[in-house]
Amino acid sequence: MKIDIDEIIDRYYKEYKQLEANKPMRTCPSSIEVIMHFYYSPEPHPRRNAPAVIAAIRDFLNEGLIVQSLWDKNLYSCTERGRMWVEMICATPYPQQVYVDPRDGKTVV
Repeated sequence: MKIDIDEIIDRYYKEYKQLEANKPMRTCPSSIEVIMHFYYSPEPHPRRNAPAVIAAIRDFLNEGLIVQSLWDKNLYSCTERGRMWVEMICATPYPQQVYVDPRDGKTVV
């Protein structure tokens, strides 16, 4: 029995898109790592054959965040939209922790 990984990924992708159609966009850390790689590196992704990376690449191609090289099918680079998104991710400040006095509910610095 031969397993067609492209068919499995296509089916997963279609089901995922149907489930996510009405939800706000969320991206898993693995996918963020993939687009960061294409932002910073001209080399093929080191895990380019992993199903999660293949799915992330398809998502990013469909969203217009990356473009495939004309010379090598394993090379991708960020589009202007992809670069802007990576820069937004990198500009996100760290969460702040605040303390609240339980006696009066005031924030303690």
